[in-house]
Amino acid sequence: MDTYALMEYLDGSIRGQKVRDILESKSNKCYLLSDNAAELVSIYLRRKWDLAPALQLIRGLPPLLLDMDSAEDAGRIHAKMREKNKHIGLIDAILIAMARRHGLKIVTGDQHFKGVPEAILI
Repeated sequence: MDTYALMEYLDGSIRGQKVRDILESKSNKCYLLSDNAAELVSIYLRRKWDLAPALQLIRGLPPLLLDMDSAEDAGRIHAKMREKNKHIGLIDAILIAMARRHGLKIVTGDQHFKGVPEAILI
């Protein structure tokens, strides 16, 4: 799950309903990159929103922790995409690397993921 998707879910938006369907589907196993959990907490605190719903959500998802091989892959992905003038954040590159390493999909609405085969755009 990308931070964008989690924000939509917590907001209860139409895109968030799609995320809810994915989260609640018995055929899907959803994970949360620890970096995205940190990003979500930061966003909520900076906006002075009630952090409790976000914490409940992130604590209910199994974490994916960055290992050194994935960190190297993420750095390579980030550098390659930036060379192509594609603006992408390092956390997004980490998410792509982890999805590739674990054979997972990325649920997001973030247009930075457009064209990324692992991305499911909501």
